[in-house]
Amino acid sequence: MTSGRKNYATGFLVVILILIIVPTIIFVGPELAPDAPKRNESISGRGTNLYIAKLEAGTWTVTVSADPFWGLHIDIHITGGNVLVPFVIATAENSYTVRFDLTHPTAVHIRVIESSTYHDSHGFYSIRISGGDGANLPFPIVLPFFSIFLIIPSLFCISIIILAKIGAKGHKHTSETIQRTSTSTEHDTTTRIPSQIDFDYMAPRLPSRCPNCGASLSAMNVDWIGPLEAICLHCEAVVKAKFEHL
Repeated sequence: MTSGRKNYATGFLVVILILIIVPTIIFVGPELAPDAPKRNESISGRGTNLYIAKLEAGTWTVTVSADPFWGLHIDIHITGGNVLVPFVIATAENSYTVRFDLTHPTAVHIRVIESSTYHDSHGFYSIRISGGDGANLPFPIVLPFFSIFLIIPSLFCISIIILAKIGAKGHKHTSETIQRTSTSTEHDTTTRIPSQIDFDYMAPRLPSRCPNCGASLSAMNVDWIGPLEAICLHCEAVVKAKFEHL
């Protein structure tokens, strides 16, 4: 049982480590560097484009530029954190610019979202972030956004498999322990049973000679009239028998 508990504790720690590691993964699109605009970015109805920017503390401005010909309607959302626990830094609805302040170096997510009434606008735009100096931050683990639909279920399945295997090992260990205990008990019981059993047999036995006439008594010259009584055929006297060990 102690081994089984250790296995379950190990599996629990593995799951906790997975849950700690997963939030550090950021699922975003390309990096947007300060004062390095991206041009000819396209967006269509109900679309969302994602960018990541590593920024120092300070005041920053994200600006989207598009030819009026396209008639784009967009929202801009700035968030921090990760895909599992994001937090909102700034939003701009139906606007081409948003300004925000950072109190410490942060890797932020920038989302450009198509937001027309009927979600039918589409076209091309340029996006730029300007303000303080670009941060020299350690870059987090960055994967394509669609990877979330592959990695999260995969990690969940791996956790279930690990716990199932640990549970099976614990059950097997318990079964083996019970089997060993049962075998040991049977062995002890068998050892305590003597190999040869002494049975105590007793039977009635007559005297070798008749007490009345002194004739020799045998099965041929007596007539049994009860469990412990027989008649001597020589003198017809009643002879008493006694139980004796064989």
